[in-house]
Amino acid sequence: MAERQVMIMAGEASGDLNGSAVAGHLLQADADIKLTGVGSTRMRDAGVELLCDSSDWGVIGLADAVRISPRLIGQMRRLKRYLAEARPSLLLLIDYPFFNMRLAGTAHALGIPVVYYFPPSSWSRKPRRTADLARLTEWVATPFPWSAEMLTEAGCKAEFVGHPVLDWVKPALPKEELARIFKLDVNAYTIGLMPGSRASEIKHILPVMLKAAEIVSSRVKGVSFVLIKAPNLPLAGLQSLLKRASVDVTVTDRYPNDVMALCNQMVVTSGTATLETAAAGVPITVVYRSNLPTWIQARIFLKIPFISMPNIILDRPVVTELLQYEAGPGRIAEEICSLMADPQRAVSMKQQLAMAMDCLGEAGANRRVADRILGMLEAAK
Repeated sequence: MAERQVMIMAGEASGDLNGSAVAGHLLQADADIKLTGVGSTRMRDAGVELLCDSSDWGVIGLADAVRISPRLIGQMRRLKRYLAEARPSLLLLIDYPFFNMRLAGTAHALGIPVVYYFPPSSWSRKPRRTADLARLTEWVATPFPWSAEMLTEAGCKAEFVGHPVLDWVKPALPKEELARIFKLDVNAYTIGLMPGSRASEIKHILPVMLKAAEIVSSRVKGVSFVLIKAPNLPLAGLQSLLKRASVDVTVTDRYPNDVMALCNQMVVTSGTATLETAAAGVPITVVYRSNLPTWIQARIFLKIPFISMPNIILDRPVVTELLQYEAGPGRIAEEICSLMADPQRAVSMKQQLAMAMDCLGEAGANRRVADRILGMLEAAK
């Protein structure tokens, strides 16, 4: 019997997380499947043979894309050659559309079935590239119900599989044990910081988060701060910024879901982290800052009322969004203190966040994707 090979493409941290989970389910069902692809430490640990490491591929905006494009062009050529030579049984693409859609075209031309998980703009109620998706893919798995409906109408074989955040956010430790591990006071008011998973986000967002923490600490005694670091980011990249701050901040990438659940509120960079925090049931303030060209580009091309997932899902302002020049230390500190001073507002926000999560289906999205892939491989025998 010919060897069955699934190639998995994940260009960013969240894709690496989901790719590793899908890989684990595939190997659990059939240990003889060969898994290759692009990802980072999680996919490697799950048993995927990495053709290249994408831990620093995460970019926002044209300026960042231009900076890394020569390297990505080289990797694209290499991966296209690999597809032509290795002819995997199936190509699984996860998000990262500006790269993955080009790879989809190559795979389709070679007769390799393409599955797209987290298709382009799946969060949007006006998805893009639907015609290309219908032409290039065998199946599209989307985490948002409205996306599945619109993609199906456009001719895609699309299915709402639920959102995998429902699988990720499962606290495992008692709060007292977690507080002991990280030397936190379980009775203290704890504020979590999630500055993002991209180097550019750390550069533009973490300094203002830390300044805001300094302001809050000067106004309110006994407040604890904990920073949840993305696994793909080296600690060295954060240390110089943390050393300059005049406030104690505990940093961890261990037990992130437990740490979130320990927090009374979170200050979160816009992105998947807003859903993770919502799933943990923690009140959120969403912030985002970038370089000026990226901000101008976003203002011109992104005609959307909200950027945080809870607000997008419910189509109303559930959480405060502080963007670019609004996301200064003083304004962030003001929002943190406002939530501290108004427990009823925090309770109301938790209730609305729970409503947003109820829209995302049931846990098990990554397993459902793996099961569908296994079915496609069986049908192709």
